[in-house]
Amino acid sequence: MEYTRYTDPFPLFPGERLPESGSATVDILFLEQKRQLVVRAEILSLVVEEVDAYTLTPNNALHIRANCNFTDQFGRGRRIGEEWLVKYDDTESYIPDVTEEVVNEVQLTVLSHHQYCVVVNPLGDDGRPRLGCRELRKGPKTFFLHPGEKFERGIQDAIILESDEALLVTAQEEFDDITEDGSKVHRTPGDRWMIHGPTDYIPRTEIGNIQRRKATPLNENEGIYVRNVQSGQVITNIDIQSIEPIDHHMRDSLSKSVQMAIEISTKSIERSAQHEAQRTEQKAKGELERQKLQNEKEAEEARKELLELQAVAAAVESTGQAKAEAQVIR
Repeated sequence: MEYTRYTDPFPLFPGERLPESGSATVDILFLEQKRQLVVRAEILSLVVEEVDAYTLTPNNALHIRANCNFTDQFGRGRRIGEEWLVKYDDTESYIPDVTEEVVNEVQLTVLSHHQYCVVVNPLGDDGRPRLGCRELRKGPKTFFLHPGEKFERGIQDAIILESDEALLVTAQEEFDDITEDGSKVHRTPGDRWMIHGPTDYIPRTEIGNIQRRKATPLNENEGIYVRNVQSGQVITNIDIQSIEPIDHHMRDSLSKSVQMAIEISTKSIERSAQHEAQRTEQKAKGELERQKLQNEKEAEEARKELLELQAVAAAVESTGQAKAEAQVIR
């Protein structure tokens, strides 16, 4: 521990004077590892303030704000109002400078395999928030929210679709997408398309409205009414093949609707078949594994029985030999 005290003599210039007894002050600064004690002593009084160092771990960080222009403890130039994080990678313990302000303590965000989040105003390569931008972050992932960043809707779970479910999604921004069959397609605002199950789906930031749809089972003599959202025409699955609209635009739109309905139905059947095949395969594997365990159990029991019989035979043989030897001795 060390302290510094000003004791050098100095002259009084014209107009200067020493303070009255009882009001003179002396500043003393004590420095100790991981602790800073600032003591301001007045005659007949003493005020002590103790500031402990912040302990940092891989799971927390400090949100710091600069109160003026200065160079921080790591040699980085800071400007008044600038905010940043001090993390465990920087230091294991931290004592804020008098030119710094600790805004709060930030906890580590952890995303599991089926979780995601959208971060608003994400940090750019220049270390500054990209105001108005949104960034999708998928798990598994860990990160700290930097100053200026925030969650749009918190941490969310991926949308899980069964084989008889689908999502109707709408694009709200322009982007290049990859379809379910691996082909590339350019999406524009207002485009709508289907995401079919079974799958886990995490929506992109360019996606707006999302509606969950479920397959409608129909018997041979059943039908439903379907309205084309573009033309407004209402048709049924019974007359969908025979209807002949006069307007060629309506005919084209109806044809696309029919093809989409057929495609949805076909893909739903294919996915159901795949799901059933996978279920059957898993069931067969389970039965095979159980049969294998049963066979091993029966083999072990047979081996145990054989050992017991061998032990009995050995005992009988030993007894017979002993009797024979006894008779010979007699």
